[in-house]
Amino acid sequence: MLYIIPGTGSPEIDSGKPTYDFIVNKAKELEIDSTVLTYPGQEPNIGDGGDIAKSAESLIEELKKAPAGSILFCRCVGCTVAGYLLAFHEECLENFDKIV
Repeated sequence: MLYIIPGTGSPEIDSGKPTYDFIVNKAKELEIDSTVLTYPGQEPNIGDGGDIAKSAESLIEELKKAPAGSILFCRCVGCTVAGYLLAFHEECLENFDKIV
């Protein structure tokens, strides 16, 4: 399973959608299931977040459910979010074989 942590550009708005559609479709071609995660602080609600800890901690429960052998793919600010999780909540990433 491929989990994608985007940057502040949300996959749900026009400017970010083509990028995430491309990643999801490429994963599908490779027969890999994927999910794009969202968190507080992404467009169009940047004013609601902007706090890396809050953004990262909102993903913990979802990431704990990842099947063994999963891959975590991070983009832009999503890399900082993943770094926070590695530093402070490593246990939620135990089922990930790769973090890129």
